[in-house]
Amino acid sequence: MFAGPGLSRPDTTNPAATVPIRVTVTDRAIRMSPSSAPRGVEGEFIVTNRGTKVHTIVVKDVGVGKRPGFTARLRPDQQKIFVMFLDYRGMLQCYSTDGSALKGTFRVT
Repeated sequence: MFAGPGLSRPDTTNPAATVPIRVTVTDRAIRMSPSSAPRGVEGEFIVTNRGTKVHTIVVKDVGVGKRPGFTARLRPDQQKIFVMFLDYRGMLQCYSTDGSALKGTFRVT
């Protein structure tokens, strides 16, 4: 009796690429760099408060899928990291819930 070779397909075992996305919050703006990433990658959102006030930042899907996203409360000079698998195309909305008009967007292409 002969057994067949146990070959695995390398395209099924590769992990998803990780894209670092820097979210910088100041007292006047939210900047996201880069501002887009391709579908099918893990987005590593590195959220940093460079302002002088405490900010609560929300990143969420505004499309049909309505993925949960994340919320981060950051003191001045504090940083938090969140990982989100970007498995759909569309816009992610980023905004502050502390009464300021801080907004930003991120596109999944």
